[in-house]
Amino acid sequence: MKDKKSSEEIIRSIASDEIKEITGEVSEAILDENLTDGIFKELPVFGLVFKSISAFQKINDYFYLKKIEKFLFELKDIAEGERLKFIAEKDAKNELGRIGENVLFLLGQTDQIEKSSVIGKIFRGFVLGEIDFDTYQRISIGINKVYYKDLTHLKNYRDNMLDPDIKTSLLNAGFLAIIKVYNINFGGEGNVRYRSTKIGEIIVNYI
Repeated sequence: MKDKKSSEEIIRSIASDEIKEITGEVSEAILDENLTDGIFKELPVFGLVFKSISAFQKINDYFYLKKIEKFLFELKDIAEGERLKFIAEKDAKNELGRIGENVLFLLGQTDQIEKSSVIGKIFRGFVLGEIDFDTYQRISIGINKVYYKDLTHLKNYRDNMLDPDIKTSLLNAGFLAIIKVYNINFGGEGNVRYRSTKIGEIIVNYI
């Protein structure tokens, strides 16, 4: 980031009235023709985060803007008092820049637009005090390591019903853990049992 203030813009936008105007579809309808100039800069919320995007990278990829929109869309219905309280608390601790950098980096790393919505939902939990910042980070980093649809299998998880490749994906992301290896053959291979980790249990509440 070029400066601390630019990275704070996306977080400060959470407290704005304009965030309520996000529809979740604005970027798809408009960005093709207005990617870097004109009406794009005037759009609610996007106008607020435009400086942070410019500082983060050149505006040459509208998918990045879609990710930001999907992220913010998940925060629009948080009560105004809760949003203002969050911003005031983090501002008092001089943490807005660090949090903003983290959000922009994580969104930049996502390889599927849908993941941005899930990260937004996790961040909503952070804003509301349901999870702490470290948990938000661990879950968001894990989200970026898996195929989006694999996350849905964490709901009503049944070890013996899940495809081995999906288990491996969720294991590598930190959402599953190995609890037992049994029936080991002479080649050292055996059956493996898994369980949801703490963050695997938490993310279920947000997907």
